[in-house]
Amino acid sequence: MKKIDLDKIFGSKCRKKILEKFFLDYESGNNEGFYMRELSRDLYVQINSIKRELDNLSALGILKSKLVSKKKIFTVNKSFFLIEEFKNIFLKNFDPFPELKKYFK
Repeated sequence: MKKIDLDKIFGSKCRKKILEKFFLDYESGNNEGFYMRELSRDLYVQINSIKRELDNLSALGILKSKLVSKKKIFTVNKSFFLIEEFKNIFLKNFDPFPELKKYFK
């Protein structure tokens, strides 16, 4: 199956990285969520870009947030009406080999 460039579909690399992380994590059964600094560190993206995209995705209803120990934790909104479609897009386009190569180096 051909892999497509989701950056172009979702408008930015940052937004694509965030959505991919959230939906792959959600599919694995973990919906504990992430905080901004954690995402910035894990995705190698500046915190300002992360904040802007998290705010946009929350406004669209894709993500939701809650305060835990003075930290804002973002999670997938389970009642988002396109949750299955988004999950399937990222699952079908996910390529684990680059991450595996990076891990074993």
